[in-house]
Amino acid sequence: MLRQIGDCADSVRAGVEVDVRREPVGVIGIISPWNSPLAIPAWKIAPALVYGNCVVFKPADLVPGSAWASADID
Repeated sequence: MLRQIGDCADSVRAGVEVDVRREPVGVIGIISPWNSPLAIPAWKIAPALVYGNCVVFKPADLVPGSAWASADID
């Protein structure tokens, strides 16, 4: 289960509170393999964009059309 910004998580230590904050880390670089040109980038790109990061996606040289197709999805 994903926690929203500002949630508190339980700690294993008594008297300790864990504050959860999700902040973008910056630019994420993703290089896709030729044998899984859509699945692996989708698993990596979606969470990166959801948390506010910028994504640079470099598809494999053998399947450049897969990047075009994944960018064309609405």
